[in-house]
Amino acid sequence: MQCAAIANCESQSKDCKCTKCKPDCDFDGKGGCSPKPSCRPITDCLWQDKQTCKCTKCKDIAKCKEYDCFTCACTKCWSGRLYKGKCY
Repeated sequence: MQCAAIANCESQSKDCKCTKCKPDCDFDGKGGCSPKPSCRPITDCLWQDKQTCKCTKCKDIAKCKEYDCFTCACTKCWSGRLYKGKCY
């Protein structure tokens, strides 16, 4: 039996269900695959999680202890005072 092609599907089972989506696609819950939402790039982000769009590694800011995971602005300083996402 020939299966109908499923958009964005890489491999199908014998009963014509999608078993593996193409890269950059996820199961849509309806038996098919849909493209993953693309994340907006974050300035100063070195590593961004494609599922959550959060930045998991920001570029180092001098004296910065904690960063905002969506903007990479500094939110807490080791020392000095925080002003507009930087430590002084």
